[in-house]
Amino acid sequence: MRSVRALLHAATAELHAEVEARLNPMLVQGETGYASFLRANAAAILPVEETLEGAGIEALLPDWDERRRSAALLDDIQILGAERPQPVSAPEMHGEAFMLGAVYVLEGSRLGAKILTRDILADAGPRMKVASRFLRHGEGRKLWPSFVERLEESAAVHDAPDEAVKGAEAVFALFDAAAESVAKADRVPGHV
Repeated sequence: MRSVRALLHAATAELHAEVEARLNPMLVQGETGYASFLRANAAAILPVEETLEGAGIEALLPDWDERRRSAALLDDIQILGAERPQPVSAPEMHGEAFMLGAVYVLEGSRLGAKILTRDILADAGPRMKVASRFLRHGEGRKLWPSFVERLEESAAVHDAPDEAVKGAEAVFALFDAAAESVAKADRVPGHV
């Protein structure tokens, strides 16, 4: 039987690529673009984390407090002197499979941040290096492997994998909308 992780990866690959295509131009614009990148992430992550908490994610992931990145994002945005973004509306979180699909996207973005930390911050100025709590969040902890283990052992996800895919798709769509909104507000080059 194919793993749930592989299923989610395959089902959301196109959406993932679209989100990266919206966010990547921000990362080549120095500190201003990095601030836009953080604002775009915050516009999506803050409402998703809040909605997941309202739906009881702590019951599914007892280490949720270790996984939350809203505070790190807001701290980094403040360090750069950027404005807190207008959050986009998060989808209603319902059911274990849908919620774990949503968290799959959040946890995957943390995994991607490891690469960005190395690539983007290597030649960054001092303020960008200080404003890296979001990108460095979870360093030294095994948050991705422990999440994947929880995802794979979920009977609800195995019974309704389409619900997990819907949760992941909804959060990728939210990231896409947030990136587009912030790019327009911040007038990021390469965005119309």
